[in-house]
Amino acid sequence: MNILTMLLNKLSRVKSALNITLPLQVRAGLLGFVDSTSRRRTNGELVPPLKMRRFIGQDQDFFINRVPQLEKYCNLTPTDKVLDVGCGCGSMAISLIQYSNFKGNYEGFDIVSEFIDWLQSNVTVRYPNFHFQHADVRNSGYNPNGKGVASNYQFPYENGVFDIVFLGSVFTHMLPSDLEHYLSEISRVLKTNGKCLITYFLLTPDRRNIVDQPLRKQFKDTGKGYSVVDINIPENAVAYKQEYITKLYKKNGLKILKVEYGILQDLIAAIKQ
Repeated sequence: MNILTMLLNKLSRVKSALNITLPLQVRAGLLGFVDSTSRRRTNGELVPPLKMRRFIGQDQDFFINRVPQLEKYCNLTPTDKVLDVGCGCGSMAISLIQYSNFKGNYEGFDIVSEFIDWLQSNVTVRYPNFHFQHADVRNSGYNPNGKGVASNYQFPYENGVFDIVFLGSVFTHMLPSDLEHYLSEISRVLKTNGKCLITYFLLTPDRRNIVDQPLRKQFKDTGKGYSVVDINIPENAVAYKQEYITKLYKKNGLKILKVEYGILQDLIAAIKQ
């Protein structure tokens, strides 16, 4: 993390503690300054604007190489067809471009139109095997004015066409009816023996209150089989009981290969049978 980013993060914590509203012009200037240093570090090569990265909490995490996850859990090959559900501003796509010899076909969609516009203008024009689409689906945290609902949204792809489907920090922002529908769509578009890699906030009896992760302790049980951090904006963060998720996988013909618990998010790798 560079010094300017550290200072900005500290300033943000201080202003929150003191209930100070940082003037818009000052914050915009600081963000622009940090943005310019990030772009110099990477020569501006496929780096989305800082405001996009911060919007989804990927200020520095954006630069992490995501390819090893797909190689480890999904046996990624250079010719695979990969679907990135909730692709954000392109962290997985850009990792595939910068850190692998990927020559397959990548498809990504997201509910934030600004992300898709940037990706189409900066990635697809240079790498035509990478395609991005906007899904105008309503979400209280990320797209409150969306016209569609996730529980009815059909992925714009044919049956059984993908080798790998990836979702990072998507089901952590979706309510049960939406998650259930998306999981059925994931199964539909996966090839037989295709794999999916999805992150969650999983609730188990021994992980309900993790001492070293404050976010886990903020979840409140809704009494409906899931927990949220903010009752007023529930999709900001949603956690599910692991047994509920396990039953959904079985229902959709997905065999769980690996459950890996993390300090923040947990991960499930599965194969379509």
